[in-house]
Amino acid sequence: MSSAACDTEVVQEAEAAVKQADLQLPKQKTGLAIVIEAFVLTFMAEWGDRTQIATIALAAGNNPIGVTIGAILGHALCAAIAVIGGKMIAGRISERQLTFIGGCLFLVFGVVAAVEGA
Repeated sequence: MSSAACDTEVVQEAEAAVKQADLQLPKQKTGLAIVIEAFVLTFMAEWGDRTQIATIALAAGNNPIGVTIGAILGHALCAAIAVIGGKMIAGRISERQLTFIGGCLFLVFGVVAAVEGA
């Protein structure tokens, strides 16, 4: 626009609003931040899990190095499948739908575990 067509004060207000909106946008995470977040989330989720207890029992009766390598490879493959699957469905399903489905599955698993335990 030409400077004659608009008020300077309006232009300055618009520029200030755009700058303020840019400051409120979420910042992109660095690669290291993503790696650390994924590590901490996975570590905390798996610590004390039944798979960890099974791995401890397996290591008690077998070669610990072989168990370690097998556990690392198994977990890496499982995580890779989860990441690839998540990337594939990310564009097809909303986060809300995914949360709802996950909640329902956990309820089903809880009911099944309760029935089997009784």
